[in-house]
Amino acid sequence: VEDGTYEAEDFGQNFITLSVGVSLYGGYTAGSSFATRNASARLTLIQNSAPTVCGASAIPLTPCKTILVPGTVTNNTFIDGFRITGASTSSDSTAISIVGGKPIISNNTISGGSSNNAAGIIINNFGGSSAGDASQGAIVNNTISGGSCTVANCITAGLVSYSTTAGLFPYVQINTITGGSCATATCKTYGFYLGTGNSVDLNNFRYNTISGGTVSPASTGTESTGIYINDGSTTGKLYGNTINGGTAANTSGIYLGVSMPLVIGDSATKTGNAIFGGTSNSTSYGVRL
Repeated sequence: VEDGTYEAEDFGQNFITLSVGVSLYGGYTAGSSFATRNASARLTLIQNSAPTVCGASAIPLTPCKTILVPGTVTNNTFIDGFRITGASTSSDSTAISIVGGKPIISNNTISGGSSNNAAGIIINNFGGSSAGDASQGAIVNNTISGGSCTVANCITAGLVSYSTTAGLFPYVQINTITGGSCATATCKTYGFYLGTGNSVDLNNFRYNTISGGTVSPASTGTESTGIYINDGSTTGKLYGNTINGGTAANTSGIYLGVSMPLVIGDSATKTGNAIFGGTSNSTSYGVRL
């Protein structure tokens, strides 16, 4: 795809549905007949600026999305070299919604737009059956932001994970993930949010720079968290990441809402994480249990 701005339209839908084996590569210089590509510049924008079918959309299962990746998509299908933004809407939005598919998402700048609740990417049952599963998809070397949420008690997150399939290993590495921003009463922003899982194993969640977002003004009750996990079956070893709580009244680098078998760090390789509480005017934790 040549550099330029493209609206997400697919046969009357306000989103693009990825098809198995049909990869999307952005960054081709306009007028070069696809002979010149600079994917790192990320000048090829896919947006959803005027959605008309998003009235009842809700995170995590039915958001208003710019790109949908269905379960038929395998890891020979790439999204690479784009800027992708979610919609500005009065419902919930995301830039990319993965529903059981296994794409390779690499070298993109992804933002959740501006909506009631917003997320950069939502992964629904995404991951391999083991750490070395050759068929699994991957999210690698992207810059991901949650965008902004706009109502009281809203949530914005860079990456949201929702899983009902048991024992998945999501492959998420070498990304910069931030929670986005909000300015409403008791709003919350998260870099990575895992609220519902089924023995999700985070061994392949490594080498990322993850931060909560920015809440301004940082009024009482607002929260910003780098990594938030609230599922007691979450397992594996979380290591090799740099994690920051962001800016809000209450901040946490890592917030574990319930007891779980997840290990923070790897004693075998003596590899940990760099964890920072963030900037707070009330409470700040490196790791909150």
